[in-house]
Amino acid sequence: MKHCPICAATAGSLAILASCGQHAITKLQITNPSISAWIQIEENMSEREALAILGPPQSIVVIEEAFTAAGGSQSSIKLLQYGSVSYQSHQLRIIYPFRLVIGGDRVLTKQDPYGGRLSISTIDYAPTLISPPAESLFTYYPSYVDLRWSLVSGPRDLEYEIEVQYGGEHGMPPYSEYNKSVVPQYTYLLPRARNIRWRVRAVARGVAGPWSEYNVMHGME
Repeated sequence: MKHCPICAATAGSLAILASCGQHAITKLQITNPSISAWIQIEENMSEREALAILGPPQSIVVIEEAFTAAGGSQSSIKLLQYGSVSYQSHQLRIIYPFRLVIGGDRVLTKQDPYGGRLSISTIDYAPTLISPPAESLFTYYPSYVDLRWSLVSGPRDLEYEIEVQYGGEHGMPPYSEYNKSVVPQYTYLLPRARNIRWRVRAVARGVAGPWSEYNVMHGME
């Protein structure tokens, strides 16, 4: 793993400053409801039942007359936010909310940063690779590639391990390189290689979750 002397990794209760690819300083902030309570919320549950489980939201946004209730009457939509996972860097700033969508005094849907794949103290799910698309071709050098994947739910001190493999032509074994990030993004300088593949897994307290599928990129030799 390549260590950057400019960046440093620091963990706090709610914010983590990441050492990152090519000095792109990245900050992760987490505020979330009780995951065990959040799991209990179901669609079509009454708003009163949901509030009894989760308590008052951090914020409420009302969208007037945006929902057609039973009988054809118009009703407002309420967005109840209970926290978020967010991060920012030189490249981007993304916020994933914990949010209930209420219409006609019922839970229409709930949204969370993990796509409903929730764990509390273990790492049960593999990330889904998002970018770059599979079989992407990079015909220039140097090529700095923004690797991105989905968030993984688990312990607060969770981080991600990125494996990149390349080489392996002419009967030689492939070379594997490993890097780490506390956010679902890593800026990577592609090596001079024709075929490059990468994957990601979440790790916490020395225990690793399952690897994602490999994604293949193509570069210049």
